[in-house]
Amino acid sequence: MTERQISRRSIFTLAGAGLGLAAVQHMTGPLHPAMAALRNAPATEGLPGPLRQIEKPGLTIEEDPAAVLTGPRHRVSFRLATWDGGQAYVRDIEVKTDGGWIPATNPDARFDEQWVVLVGADGSKTNYYASMTPHWLALDEIEPIDDTTARLTTSTDLGFDIAVTWNVAGDNPVAEWTVTAGADGHHIVAYQAMDIARFANVEEVLCGALQHARVVDGVESLNASELFAPMSLVQQTVGEQVWTTGVYLPAESEDFAHLARIGFDNQPYGMSLRNGDVDPEAVQAVVFAPQIGEQSPLEAGDSRTMSFGVCAEPADLYTAYTGLARKEYGLRAYRENVFGTSLTEAVFNLIDLVMREPDHIDPQGGFVPSPSGWWERAKGFVDIENDQTVVISHAAVLLSAYRLTGDDAIYERRARPVLEHFLSRETWGNRFTPVIGGHDRYPWGIGGPAGDAAHLVALLRQGASLNPVVRELAIQTMRERPRRPAGSAIETGRTPMTVPYVAQQFTGSPAYLAEARANAAVYAEQFVNRAYTANAARVQFVYDYAKDWTELFLVSEVTGDESLLEAAYREAKRFITEMQVREVPDTMITTPTHPELTDQTDKWQDEGRRCVWEGYTRTEIPVEEVPAWVVSTCGLTTEQLSTHRLNGKYNLPHWSAFLQRLAWRTGDEFIHDVAHNGVVGRFTNYPGYNLRQFTSWTMHPEFPLEGPPGAGAIYYHHIPSHLGMALDYLFTEHLIRSDGAVAYPGVFEDNYVFFKFHTYGHAPGTFYGEDGVWPYMPRGIVDVDNYQLNWITGTGNGSLYLSLTNESEKLQVAQITFDPERSGVESGRTYTVEVIRDNGDREERSMRGAQLAVPVTGRGITAVIVRGVELSSPLHVVPEYAAHGPGSFHFDDESPVGLVRGMILVRPDRGKADAYIFAGTEDPATLRYTLDGETWTEEPNEVYPNEWTIALPDLDASFTYEVVVGDAKSESATLSLPASVTGVCPAGKIAHAELLADPDVAGGDTLSVEVRAYNGTGGQLEGAGVELHVPDGWVVNPTGDQPTVIDGDPALWTFDVTVPVDAAMETHAIGATLDWDGGSEEVAAVDVRVMDAVEILAVDVPEPEVEPGASIPLAVYAMNRGPVERSGPVTILTPSGWTLEPAEQEYRLEPRGWARYDYTLTAPADVAPYTTHQLTARVGNTEREVSVSVLSPGLVITNNSPVGYFETGAWGASGLLGVDGERSRYSRTGEEGSTATWQPWIPEPGLYEVAVWYPSNDQTTTAAVYTV
Repeated sequence: MTERQISRRSIFTLAGAGLGLAAVQHMTGPLHPAMAALRNAPATEGLPGPLRQIEKPGLTIEEDPAAVLTGPRHRVSFRLATWDGGQAYVRDIEVKTDGGWIPATNPDARFDEQWVVLVGADGSKTNYYASMTPHWLALDEIEPIDDTTARLTTSTDLGFDIAVTWNVAGDNPVAEWTVTAGADGHHIVAYQAMDIARFANVEEVLCGALQHARVVDGVESLNASELFAPMSLVQQTVGEQVWTTGVYLPAESEDFAHLARIGFDNQPYGMSLRNGDVDPEAVQAVVFAPQIGEQSPLEAGDSRTMSFGVCAEPADLYTAYTGLARKEYGLRAYRENVFGTSLTEAVFNLIDLVMREPDHIDPQGGFVPSPSGWWERAKGFVDIENDQTVVISHAAVLLSAYRLTGDDAIYERRARPVLEHFLSRETWGNRFTPVIGGHDRYPWGIGGPAGDAAHLVALLRQGASLNPVVRELAIQTMRERPRRPAGSAIETGRTPMTVPYVAQQFTGSPAYLAEARANAAVYAEQFVNRAYTANAARVQFVYDYAKDWTELFLVSEVTGDESLLEAAYREAKRFITEMQVREVPDTMITTPTHPELTDQTDKWQDEGRRCVWEGYTRTEIPVEEVPAWVVSTCGLTTEQLSTHRLNGKYNLPHWSAFLQRLAWRTGDEFIHDVAHNGVVGRFTNYPGYNLRQFTSWTMHPEFPLEGPPGAGAIYYHHIPSHLGMALDYLFTEHLIRSDGAVAYPGVFEDNYVFFKFHTYGHAPGTFYGEDGVWPYMPRGIVDVDNYQLNWITGTGNGSLYLSLTNESEKLQVAQITFDPERSGVESGRTYTVEVIRDNGDREERSMRGAQLAVPVTGRGITAVIVRGVELSSPLHVVPEYAAHGPGSFHFDDESPVGLVRGMILVRPDRGKADAYIFAGTEDPATLRYTLDGETWTEEPNEVYPNEWTIALPDLDASFTYEVVVGDAKSESATLSLPASVTGVCPAGKIAHAELLADPDVAGGDTLSVEVRAYNGTGGQLEGAGVELHVPDGWVVNPTGDQPTVIDGDPALWTFDVTVPVDAAMETHAIGATLDWDGGSEEVAAVDVRVMDAVEILAVDVPEPEVEPGASIPLAVYAMNRGPVERSGPVTILTPSGWTLEPAEQEYRLEPRGWARYDYTLTAPADVAPYTTHQLTARVGNTEREVSVSVLSPGLVITNNSPVGYFETGAWGASGLLGVDGERSRYSRTGEEGSTATWQPWIPEPGLYEVAVWYPSNDQTTTAAVYTV
């Protein structure tokens, strides 16, 4: 237990450097007259405050409405409310349902609706009510116009005129207002639309990218550019009816514009979920128009007109959101392929771009810019934002490109160097500099691996599991992954599901599957099913504004757990609200539409260098007339809100393929359309990172070769990831259009920041019921003369397979021409062809001349199978078993010259291998090696890092090496590939055997063990057998055939080994002896780790603040990886005087299951306020910690939160934490006159103590004044 005392200062005027937290402490006594006189807002003309707050003595509301507007879905009634000294028309809304009209508003909350006009010169959108003069309106005059329309005005002279016209003729009520200025000045109209919801009753909200789930920030009016969906919605249940209410902007009220480029001081409207009340429980959708800035001034006599729509939907928020998106803004899958390029051809263009080389090589290893940004010395693609660094934003995508195309150059020049990067580099944030001291933040050290299991498993599987060193490092990183912070289900840099998921995909282990499932379930319960109330900072990536639905979905796929699918779906529905939703006009547009933005970042220039290629020939964006849909940002989101102002929308939606699959699993067409619009017709090559402006040029194939690069913000290290995203979307589209009939296996990789995708080509798939079909699509294998058709080719079973998907909504016909050399289809032969349209019956046709015309329906799929085609590749071999064993790599981290590591890397086609050696020394080093044991070759290295790649003559060659630095050298080491790779017995041996076992198990598990034996003689070895050596208590059961002869083919013995339930949780060795008539050999042992079956996953305290004597809920989550039930005590260590109910609990965990154990935690009545206390929970051999803070009874806190807090002037975030653990604020030196105002929510009248807490240091000012 730890306890932290916090000092308190309770004087009214004091000195301080920063602002931490202000508080009001309730004390007994009568209300002071000065306090009773306080009002919520500054004094105004007209009403002294909003109608809901002012006193209304003698209030009566007429029973008969003055006007009733009836539309197809809504009925709006207006009744006159009168009170002593005032009157106003109040509004009721009803919605038509199958059961009749039902009320959408509460008659008791009629005064919650409020119109207000804000005037003044110094307005701030962070709080219009505090920074401008609010004129709260009582609309007391009404003029019915027709059955669906009425106009309301006010008789009060406010210095301006305003009229509000209601119309219910459409799907939703719309209020059009016109304000006419009586004097020059800024005029902003705000509409507080529907009944105020209590936060405790709010189930979901939507207002901007950050405010979803139950995240309700402050009173700030978010710019139109930040409202990716132009609506502010609140969901709650009233009685037994779910309602979503709020405001939205009618499509006709907004011009087609790139809202980030028109300027953040030129925004036509804004929205909020707060109405200016300091009550933190009050939630209400509010719309403002315009935002303060260029559009808000009016000259006397000038008018402005705008429309607001009202949402009153008896449905959940997602239904209301999608309904508005569909009906109001016409959202659909509106995009198709552009500029003569299918997505398949775009993939080839990206591969070509990745392979572009500089026009010369710097002999000193300096970077030479090129269109690809590849830096051979660093074995990566350069980072434009950090001098002399590269970023690896991908893992196996280049191996995938090699396997799909069979292009050896991709492996030699890109895929293998990237693999070497992962094996050798020390990175931070995936960044590395090959220059000693090349960057003051990022490392240049050699050691590795650069990634973790989420990278290495993908590299292993795309490498055909031929590299034992990759397998060994993957296993290490599976075991050494970062632990979770106390009390959280979130791992450092990874979701808690990620590593167990990829570990299960690698090993097939049921223990890892159970871990992935348990972590996913706990994560879903803590962070998704319980709607969160706080979100990431604006400076974080937009992907992080929602929880990790992607991994939840992946685990749901592999487990079949419907609850996980539902959780993934729930969060994905929140995530897609971050995508742009606007009407896409059916017009032509000339691009670019704004003054060109072509500045290209190159932080290397700060040091006098360049990383941006100087060969771009264009300095201006070409002018082009295109349909407006081409440049529409509908379907995209931003990188992060902090960069949105400059960069607009983000052009690398890695989530689109995952959304496609999720939409397929759930049947959600809306999500499918969002995914479609994120990728289709967005690029034909690398378009840059951002759609910074309305321009079509970045979508042309020539853009990344001609520039100007700043038109799309070229980030070279993103190019391979863009390729990965495009491939994943392409393969996923064919999977879904075929309803699972065209299914090629993918390997998941989780990369830099949020870059995630599947890579393909490592294994065969299925094609309309036919197994063993390898995806194989070298450029030029077929020519499809219609660019609206995306295609994938495959081979196997003596056939060539082709699937085509149509991105157009209209029927498309294409002429398919098969290249004889690449496809194996001879132009002089007649072939039997089977055609399958839209997953229907097979139609048999004949083809001659290597050409075939095929139709593809709009957004449909056509499959073609050409029989009698023999097209094979050495890449198309499924490994019978994973290569393993230590002989092909050697780590000597403590050699006389420092770290030296060597390894043999095998090309996936088994046609070639290379020895890769690297040394950590920063001094020049020389590699000495021999291939025959006699002739030594020296390879000096003058440019850091010290690394060498040496081609081996064949797979069974040995490689002996040492590294020399000055007078010192490493010990000689010899590398050779195991028989599991070469397929032959090592030279000079009669027989040889290798053992392979599952690497990780839980107690009680049964693991698979294989022993393969190889014959080194020309004859047969009789009397063969294998005896396993296992730890005491482990049970061996032979399975399958048990050979007695070893001949020319390897002999295989298989065993099931059952681990005792109580096996020690440590690494154990399993070995074997191979016997044959006349000889024997001890087989090298392998390590098997027994994992802890029981583990605590999280200690969950949803409300980690408690008053003395009060209680809060606490839960402990635990899992069982093992196959047998486990039980034992749940132990929670509490601070002295704290109590738990129940005091004791036993855990009982089902096999491969998880459970939650609930408690009530009660603080002592005499515990000191403003202290923090630590609790420790233990389950089995594992424990987690969590902290709880103590508040003072009756404390009313108003810290630097958006509610009840307002700043003027210049303030920044301090590194000093306040009493609540949040960063405090400070006013910068030399910028005097700044103010910070706290206005607490006083729940009941009384006498209160006012106190201020703030952290201080030697720079704390003594001139700050606090006025109460």
